[in-house]
Amino acid sequence: MNSLTLDTQQVPDLSVEELLADHESAREKVEKLGRLPLSPTLKVIIWGLRVYVLFMVVVVVINAFELTH
Repeated sequence: MNSLTLDTQQVPDLSVEELLADHESAREKVEKLGRLPLSPTLKVIIWGLRVYVLFMVVVVVINAFELTH
């Protein structure tokens, strides 16, 4: 048998309801973990990137305006 073919005898027969219940319980476990607090250094880096993106948007808009006029 080819290694890429799927043998139906090895696949468990799960209903959609069972799969959804398992998915829901896994999602609840992940949600309980919550978010980790960001370090001050990481906050500064993120804000720096935001400012850089805004600056580059302004540069692109100014260059596009100059090219069209």
